Amino acid sequence: LRLFHRSILSRRRRLTRMKPSRRYGFQYMGSRYDFTTRLLAAVDVSGSMSNEDIQLGFSLVNCFFQYGIDSIDAIAFDTEVHGEALKLKQARREIIVTGRGGTNFNAVIDYVDAHPGYDGVIIFTDGFAPTPRSPRSPHVQLLWVFIDEKTYQAGAAPLRKRGRAVFLKNNTNSQ
Repeated sequence: LRLFHRSILSRRRRLTRMKPSRRYGFQYMGSRYDFTTRLLAAVDVSGSMSNEDIQLGFSLVNCFFQYGIDSIDAIAFDTEVHGEALKLKQARREIIVTGRGGTNFNAVIDYVDAHPGYDGVIIFTDGFAPTPRSPRSPHVQLLWVFIDEKTYQAGAAPLRKRGRAVFLKNNTNSQ
């Protein structure tokens, strides 16, 4: 997860007089860049995911606050995205989910295409769905997180073409 976090850092430009412009010296203000990350966490709430698996997915989202991320947008999906994205600025104890139908990863990809600006997307799933299309933006990185090694071996091969794929160990530490 640390490697994924480093790969999705983005920069925001801030003008400052403390750093001179390389091109114009002190005639114009210099620039500083603050590193930020816009991250979307999508949790599969289809019928094939147990309540414990969904709880594990949202606890994974809560772990990202330890890596210095200010806020994470979280969505729940099965064949479609349910509700608006939750803007999480700190760990939450409870999140209510609806859905529990089939699984369609294209719902998440459509959401990312409709809401540009995300640097990375973490999709927590069991992998029982057809392979989705790629996002329109080539800068959006996908991380597929499988609930265990068994589902990872069954469904990760086609999803590796769309991004990185990892699984969670039994003791809920990521690999």
